Amino acid sequence: MTPRRHALVSTLLFAGACASAGGGPQSSPDRVVATDNGTPIRQMVNDDARVAVAAPRAKVWRALIGAYGDLGIVPTVADEATGTYGNRGFTFPARLHDRPGDDYFSCGSSLSSIGSSGRLVASVESQVTAVSDSESVVVTRASARYRSNAGTSSNALDCSTRGALEQYLQVDIKRRLAMAR
Repeated sequence: MTPRRHALVSTLLFAGACASAGGGPQSSPDRVVATDNGTPIRQMVNDDARVAVAAPRAKVWRALIGAYGDLGIVPTVADEATGTYGNRGFTFPARLHDRPGDDYFSCGSSLSSIGSSGRLVASVESQVTAVSDSESVVVTRASARYRSNAGTSSNALDCSTRGALEQYLQVDIKRRLAMAR
């Protein structure tokens, strides 16, 4: 077999193995979570964004809705059938729960304070999946794009999550479920 043909066969075998590994948000660590003027915003799922909850999916769903409401995040997607809830493109407030935007997102080391010098367009989305009749898993993804108020540049910066939104949702969901018992 020629080196070129060997490389082609290896590539096809690798692609086939990747394709058969399954899809969807649970198995894919990288996905597009929002777009900004047609530019995709990608987010990696880390272990901190996933939490197991000892409660039925329906109860977790109601707690999730309440937690988002407490944050003031109005959903653009609320699909109970798939367990998907969140907002894929909202203007992040200058302060959320008395904390500045740069407590939630990192947009580069050269930015001192996100809220006062520009605008964040954020995406926060959670998916609730039943593991059993009495256990569920919640996966939350958050990301943002930052646009400066200064100058005429339309280039936006990709921002990564610092995990604060995901952690808040995890804690608040568990708090709400404990109160409902």
